[in-house]
Formats: sequence, structure tokens, C-alpha cells
Amino acid sequence: HNESFVIYMFVVHFTIPMTIIFFCYGRLVFTVKEAAAQQQESATTQKA
Repeated sequence: HNESFVIYMFVVHFTIPMTIIFFCYGRLVFTVKEAAAQQQESATTQKA
């Protein structure tokens, strides 16, 4: 009984939050890289 509680606590209070954090962080990095690439693209277009 105690072991299942520990597994539950680990999954609910560690695994799920870590998954959400990594997912959000990954999307954030992707968005920032995309915005930086677009910025670079518009900067080179303005120079030309």
C-alpha cells in the first residue's frame, strides 16, 4: 500500500510537472529560434 502511494506521489508531483515544464520550455525555445530567424531574415532583406 505504501509503495503505490510513493509511486503515485512521484508520478503526480514530479513526472507530470516535469513533462509540462519540458513541453512549455521546448515550445518557448522553438518560438524564440523562429522569431530570431525571422528577425535575421528581415534584417538581411532591409540591407539589400
